[in-house]
Amino acid sequence: ISWSRPRAELRSALFGLRFGEHVAENEYAELNDYFVETAAYGAVVAARDSIFVGHRGTGKTANALQAFDEIARNKTNLAVLVKPPGFEFPGLLAAVARIPNHQHDYLFDTLWRFVVQTEIAAAALFRIEARAPGVPADAAEEAFLKYVDSAPFRVRADISVRLEQALNHLLSATEVPSVTAESTRDLINEAFHDKALAELRHQLGPVLRDRKRVAVFIDNLDKGWEARADLNVLARLILGLLTARGRLVTDFKKSDSWRDEIQLTIAIFLRSDIYNYLKTQAREPDKLPLETIEWRDPETLLTVIESRFLAGRSDTEDAGDLWTKYFCSTVDGVPTRQFVCDAVLPRPRDIVYFCNAAVGRAIDRRHDQVLEEDFKAAVDTYSTYAYEALLVENGITIPEMTEALLSLLGSPVVQPRSVVLAGLKASGLPDDRCEPVLAKLISMSVLGLETDTDIFDYPEVGSQMERAAAYANRVQPDIARQRLRLHQAFWSFLGATN
Repeated sequence: ISWSRPRAELRSALFGLRFGEHVAENEYAELNDYFVETAAYGAVVAARDSIFVGHRGTGKTANALQAFDEIARNKTNLAVLVKPPGFEFPGLLAAVARIPNHQHDYLFDTLWRFVVQTEIAAAALFRIEARAPGVPADAAEEAFLKYVDSAPFRVRADISVRLEQALNHLLSATEVPSVTAESTRDLINEAFHDKALAELRHQLGPVLRDRKRVAVFIDNLDKGWEARADLNVLARLILGLLTARGRLVTDFKKSDSWRDEIQLTIAIFLRSDIYNYLKTQAREPDKLPLETIEWRDPETLLTVIESRFLAGRSDTEDAGDLWTKYFCSTVDGVPTRQFVCDAVLPRPRDIVYFCNAAVGRAIDRRHDQVLEEDFKAAVDTYSTYAYEALLVENGITIPEMTEALLSLLGSPVVQPRSVVLAGLKASGLPDDRCEPVLAKLISMSVLGLETDTDIFDYPEVGSQMERAAAYANRVQPDIARQRLRLHQAFWSFLGATN
């Protein structure tokens, strides 16, 4: 290479080819250009109440953001996006510690009704005040604006400000030595302005009764789910949201002398590992309304890459050009489309990361096409990423996750269940933790179940897991001899032998 040549001549023809950020929060402005609508997205947009569960990187936040935008575009709706920050968890935990255990559920239920109702009020207020100058407010809106100015909580403030004020009030009230268990509920109601919320419900009726739908989307519930946190308390906090959701929807449907009916729906987005933990805490886990966000169809997963490719190219190119002009046709004799899908966990975040890694390597090597060697190098880079991401997602609820994964170092890709359990025990896990940790490895798609001879499935939560387990029992009734297969995403990092 002659370094006297212009810099542009030294660039790969792939320079500028990118598939966007693999984290949806980092590219909110561009997301609409290449968002892939799936059946899961249709369920999110539909007027229903549900918990949308998915692994890290499956697109929960992307679905929440896009659904919010779509509902908001219709002016007959009101869309509300609730993203609790990693908010005053120390203050919340301090308040919980001062309140009798039997009042905890009431505290969480009241807290969430306060959050959701005041966020609806904030969204309605923004809609009114964002109108063009000169557009007058009607009588109901004038009454609502007057109420906002007199409310004991700041509707115009950020959600974290309202929460901090409520928690500080509760903390100061429970410092009084004479506080009894009987009076705790009154203190909770006072801190979260129970009487003022009743008036708010009254004022919202005339303002929102003509809305076709008031759609609330709640995301970011994993912010407090971190090391050293009290997971039992956090689980009850989220379960309190599920209870509050049902009560709010029921209350908003009522119409009587002091309130008008409002068509409210609440969709909650939750990480799979947190949902699995919640099931251990819920009284009736089977009654939790569940929708899964998944990408089991390879062709659907590939559209994630193709749509992002087209968003950054000229109108003269189509999706097929990615696989013929920019990517080599095969890798180790396997069609590149199949190779890419086999190499990654079936999640948008993972396939975007992998393809960006392959393109980046090709650019560094001044290749004018992403070659086999670039894809193979990306396998190593991505496998490390997949391992580290798994620890981030599951190292909280399963503190032994590092030991569990490293117990698979150098192991065969396919092993009997008994051998995997023996490896977990040899890594130092107590006997009573080996089965739960193995179940976790299966639920996180690290290990797949043999559902037919030499056919392995990596099921998601819920009914899919139950069905896969039933098929595995049919293939091999002896559970100890059932075969498990390590997902290809982890082969490189763990040095698995095929």
